[in-house]
Amino acid sequence: MHPSPVPSSDRTGEGSVSKLTEQWNPDDGVLVEVAGEMRDHDTGTMRPCVSVSMAGYVAHHLSHVLADWSAIGELMESGRGADETALAAVLHDAANRTGDLGARRCEQPVGTASPPVLEIVGQ
Repeated sequence: MHPSPVPSSDRTGEGSVSKLTEQWNPDDGVLVEVAGEMRDHDTGTMRPCVSVSMAGYVAHHLSHVLADWSAIGELMESGRGADETALAAVLHDAANRTGDLGARRCEQPVGTASPPVLEIVGQ
């Protein structure tokens, strides 16, 4: 069973329309939100986006799940999973930057990601 979203209203200024933000806490160390907008790569239009905030240990674990999924997709020649390799590398690098001991001591690091676009606040 999926957790129900927790709605919250976000007023952006006088005369603005309220935006509904949905949030889920499926697990300790994870927050999923439908909030904000990003450009859709297929249509070029702005669309609502999904943001996932997670603790370093969750990012480290998820990086390995995605890397394994990608490897299985390649073995089965299904074409699925090829895009997850870059995300797996970014998650592993991000977990390492949070100071997660599992990521720092990892004997099978996942790929190498590009430098971050934004600096981590407080670093």
